Amino acid sequence: MKFYSKWISSILRNTPPLNRLISKLAYLANLTPGPSFEGSAMANPETQNFDFQRRVVELSRLLRVEKVVDPKLRYSRFGNQFDGGYVIVNDFKSTDCLASLGVGNDITFDSQISKLISVVHFYDHTVNELPQNIENAIFYREEIGYVKKGSVTLEEVLLRLNPTEDSVLKMDIEGSEWEVLANTVSLESFKQIVIEFHGLQQLIDLNNFIKMTYALRKLHSTHAPVHLHANNYVPVALIGNCLVPDVIEVTYLNRSQYETVTFDSLPGSELDNPNSTFLPEIALSFPMSSRFDLI
Repeated sequence: MKFYSKWISSILRNTPPLNRLISKLAYLANLTPGPSFEGSAMANPETQNFDFQRRVVELSRLLRVEKVVDPKLRYSRFGNQFDGGYVIVNDFKSTDCLASLGVGNDITFDSQISKLISVVHFYDHTVNELPQNIENAIFYREEIGYVKKGSVTLEEVLLRLNPTEDSVLKMDIEGSEWEVLANTVSLESFKQIVIEFHGLQQLIDLNNFIKMTYALRKLHSTHAPVHLHANNYVPVALIGNCLVPDVIEVTYLNRSQYETVTFDSLPGSELDNPNSTFLPEIALSFPMSSRFDLI
């Protein structure tokens, strides 16, 4: 297979008229151009664009929002009306715990939820104290991670919470989330997770794409994405014929505690087919706006 992959890459570099056909064959064979081809100035932009689109589609599949079955569960926004606020399913008990990774200068989300639960544990090595006082909060000036010496793992975060009660996780750690998710043994202890993903536009780098995909697959196996919102502080980029945000906020529910179902955000799309059988379909699924009045 490696021999044929190199052979195809060679033809792509030297025989432009065959680009589309061979790109389709490589796609069907699930071949990915190696780093030398992907980063080469001689790489055909059209072929590379199709490869980027396949990456966007894969991430879109893992982030596809699912519908909560229980009609009694409702979404609520906690925190600041703008940046610093997050949408989450309003299903808290007085014994629940919140682990909040990343403090910054706004903890209004955590402050409001703290009134409904037993305790909040904050983690941030970049600030000396919380920007406001929360009665049932504990602040750890520690870094979350698995590489640096002295950093705290998510397993240790859980041990410091009450292990007999349900826990909620909020993670906004400026790009370190990929490493943390990839290295955490299990996320099943969290009934809800609110996470801000950074650097999605870096999927054009194959290593970054692999890292993102691995982390999202692990999270997707235990938790269902039920809400997604793009952070507009960073503009979207056109990658592989798709508009891709760089930062998104995603809310997850534990699959073992909540029932969710998938639904089609584009009615009738199951009847569509590519106009050209030699080209991959143009993806329209990452992520589509439901608030056109805000555009």
